[in-house]
Amino acid sequence: MIALLALLLSPAHAEDCDAKALAKELADASPAAIGKQFTALAACDEGAAKKAMDEAFGKMIENDGAHAAVVAGLKLGGEEPSRAFLANLDPSESAQTLGYLADHCDEPGVTEFFVSTRGVNPDAFWDGGWYRALATCRSEGSLALLSESMKDPAVQERLVRTQWMSLIETYARAAGPAAMNSLRELTASLDSEADLVDVIGFFADAARVGDPEADPKDAAAAVAAIKDVGPKLPPLAVEKARDTLVALGDEPAADEAVRWRWPERLESNGYSYAAVAVEDITCKNGKKRVHIHTAPVTGVAWPDQLEGLLSTTLQLNWELDPSKTCKGTGEVRYGFPDEPFADAVSRDAWIRSTAETLRGSVDATTKVVTAEYDALPL
Repeated sequence: MIALLALLLSPAHAEDCDAKALAKELADASPAAIGKQFTALAACDEGAAKKAMDEAFGKMIENDGAHAAVVAGLKLGGEEPSRAFLANLDPSESAQTLGYLADHCDEPGVTEFFVSTRGVNPDAFWDGGWYRALATCRSEGSLALLSESMKDPAVQERLVRTQWMSLIETYARAAGPAAMNSLRELTASLDSEADLVDVIGFFADAARVGDPEADPKDAAAAVAAIKDVGPKLPPLAVEKARDTLVALGDEPAADEAVRWRWPERLESNGYSYAAVAVEDITCKNGKKRVHIHTAPVTGVAWPDQLEGLLSTTLQLNWELDPSKTCKGTGEVRYGFPDEPFADAVSRDAWIRSTAETLRGSVDATTKVVTAEYDALPL
């Protein structure tokens, strides 16, 4: 019986509660009800609750009542019973309790519980993923713990890459705008392209993208930070920067980020691209015709933007309309490169190859007409 005799002899500290009755209810409570009963006793008589904590938490099962009970227990200094309770839960259950604690980390003892667990039981804190719960805890102690851990070489050496990145993400979400400088410094220090891809994405977490209460100034600060590191990023990290800038609401900056992607191919007029359009026509009299239109393209744009930027212009300027040719029917197929060209030789080779591919097989009865146009600006 959860130290029943001691509880029955304990004086109530509050005039409007009956500690003896609450102690008896706790002793008789089912595992599902223990959490609720313990919280009621803790509010009535802290001394009685302390005496009952070990046995109560040993029988308690995970539910909403248990969440509040752990918070109440930590207020009374019950770190060990709380750790023991969590250790008996399966991962999904412990995640529920840890998330509740993180959401209430301003309560006495909660932040201290996380901080002490890092030292007392690092396996639970790191391998058990306790640190991830701190994404919603923005207490001074929690942020200091995450920041120090992120910069600690011993922690980085201990963790596998996914844990290390998860720690940085957790810090970015918890610290919000205060994480910007740390993320910028970290980005400048990393060599791994995979790591840089992940960290660039965390700038959106620091700006709290998706939070209805997010401050536009924070998004602007994240954009500025990405622009600062962008020119030195490797290719895949640049593409991640583009996506992140879009998420931050700055599409012009995302468009301009293409300058970081292929800096060695950027010339005064922009990048060298090309466009190919092939009209596959069946005339009214049944004869086949193929009209091939090609042109170099210059300007600053991502390759996947070319069709959207040029299709209407090509349709009008190249008069791409099979119905106007020999009163025929047919379709128009377009081709655009997936990266800018290094030189005119590679551009011209791509134009020839793409035209042949889009044209398909033709026989001697098919009339093939090719039109080459002057360079088109984007």
